Amino acid sequence: MRITNGMQSNSLLRSLQGSNERSYKLQEQLSTGRRINRPSDDPVGVSRSLKLNRDLSENGQYTRNVQDAMAFLDATDTALGGVGDILQRIQELAVSGANDSLPQASKNALADEVDELLGQMIQVANTTHSGVYIFAGEKVLTQPYAAVGAPATGVTYLATEPAGSGLLKNNFEIAPNVTDSVNYTGREIFGDETTANSVFDHLIQLRDALRTGTVTDIQAVEGDLSADLDAVLSYRSTVGAKYNKMELSLNRLSSANVNITQQIADNDDTDIAYATMQLKLEENVYNAALAVGARVIPPSLVDFLS
Repeated sequence: MRITNGMQSNSLLRSLQGSNERSYKLQEQLSTGRRINRPSDDPVGVSRSLKLNRDLSENGQYTRNVQDAMAFLDATDTALGGVGDILQRIQELAVSGANDSLPQASKNALADEVDELLGQMIQVANTTHSGVYIFAGEKVLTQPYAAVGAPATGVTYLATEPAGSGLLKNNFEIAPNVTDSVNYTGREIFGDETTANSVFDHLIQLRDALRTGTVTDIQAVEGDLSADLDAVLSYRSTVGAKYNKMELSLNRLSSANVNITQQIADNDDTDIAYATMQLKLEENVYNAALAVGARVIPPSLVDFLS
């Protein structure tokens, strides 16, 4: 095969151009810190990067959902703690009032305190968290409870329209195809006011019994109040269990975030040490090619003019 001067020159130029291109890509990787700067750099790597970034984004949303759920549960636990404190005080008043020797004026004073505690109970039942009512079921923007009359002769649950909305749960998606409810509706916690068997009804019955009833009437309400407190403590225990579950989910998601982030770094980021070594190698190759070219390319007429 006959090798011409033109073929030698073209081959040298192609080699130099290839070395320049490789040097440019290495310089780009070092300056950006990314191994993949365009789809053509690694089509398979780009596809993997897109999937990993989508997984990271979804995982981040699940993490935010779990954090929101934990904050909601924390607010619910605080509210239930308030309900428990009020019921414990109410029981103390009921025990004090169930005494035949207690003058009516003292019973009236106890009734006045019960009436004040009833107002506090309604406030707790209307507790909000981040602008939403925690005991209103799915109808989170509707105040769930309002007193009827002054002094109150009853308490109405307002979050029942559209039908059932105040009895439905507020769900959070905490993993792919996994949802969990974090709230309790007002009627679950405080009972059904339509049957006169709610916590509010029991407080009103105790107040009225202190003012106009007998010791027997007061003692009859005590049993209901005790059952109310037991129910609240049970719900509070369940809230604590749900919170622990969410905490475990949050730990799992945090570990998954770290793992996915590391995979993205392994797939996308530049190996600085390796790229620096390759760039230095390309510089040596380029300089060697220039030196060889100076020897291979024959002198031209210009070299003899001097």
